[in-house]
Amino acid sequence: MGMDTRRSALLALAGDRQVLQTLAPDSALIKYLPPAQAAVDAFCRGDDAAMQTALAQLPFRSPYRDLRWLLKGLACHPRDTTAGRRFLARIPRDSPFHLPAQIADAILTQAPLATASPVQDFMAAFCQAEEIDHAELLQRLIDQSGRRADAGPVLKSVLVHDPSLIPLYEQMVAPLSSAEQLRIRALHEEHHGDRHRACELWHQLLADYRHHRDPLRAAAVARHLAELATTLYGERDPRVAEGLTLAKDLDPDHRATWLRLAAHYRSRGDVKGLRRLLTEALARFPDDGEFLLLAARAALDRGAHQKAAALARRLLRQDPIHGQAQEIFFQAKIAQARRHIVARRGHLAKRA
Repeated sequence: MGMDTRRSALLALAGDRQVLQTLAPDSALIKYLPPAQAAVDAFCRGDDAAMQTALAQLPFRSPYRDLRWLLKGLACHPRDTTAGRRFLARIPRDSPFHLPAQIADAILTQAPLATASPVQDFMAAFCQAEEIDHAELLQRLIDQSGRRADAGPVLKSVLVHDPSLIPLYEQMVAPLSSAEQLRIRALHEEHHGDRHRACELWHQLLADYRHHRDPLRAAAVARHLAELATTLYGERDPRVAEGLTLAKDLDPDHRATWLRLAAHYRSRGDVKGLRRLLTEALARFPDDGEFLLLAARAALDRGAHQKAAALARRLLRQDPIHGQAQEIFFQAKIAQARRHIVARRGHLAKRA
């Protein structure tokens, strides 16, 4: 698809009269425009059923065909950003919707927002955007949003694609803290530049949050660094454990971090590390069934059969029909009895 066709598709979708007047009545841009516009309108209203109905009317050969992936991707926000990014990734580079998809992808990589309205503001603004430079796009988005406070995350998504626009954003909207600028630059390097440089910037941001005694944000950055280390160096790299351990210490009530660190220790075969972690976890979450199950399985794996049976019994008190707990309990008891028989302690085998 040529540049003129891509530009015309976006302008037609935005209702540009000058472009619409130049198109032949039998043009595909005209023929499939009504369902494309209906899909955008339904998305901006939050009517998912109407959006899906309109998108179903766009055939494969329609110049608006990739609009389905853009809207479906944005519709996943904020409940399932991973699925949303998979939809956006299906949009090819020569599509009219490639540039909108890049900015939408940046939105989905950020923390979920309280509402989806900034995303809808973005779509309404972008439908009026042509093949323009980033500075003009940012100015249009600012004008469209009316400088609303809740539009900030969308506007900052443009900065992630082009951090050189930070001075323009600060001039037209509001100053950015040093931490926010670091975050934007780190995201830019991670998604559009050098991931190793991104790690350096994330570490700088982590130090900034810790210096200003903001442990929850620092923990979020530490978790992100752990996942980035997994991508760059592999699951068994010690930098993964380093980031997760720091995140756990900074935000000890974030149980998902404990579970992720436990999975990391298991993947490395670090029996001592896993045992120490699960002991700490059960001290903090004593009745948590998931930690009880992990601790029971770990005890069984290292041959601590009595400990495994005791932990499985604790879990069975909460859930008497828990299949995995029952299996661990019986395996531990059988192993105990076998050990006593081998040691010629038959009377203890009966008690096991």
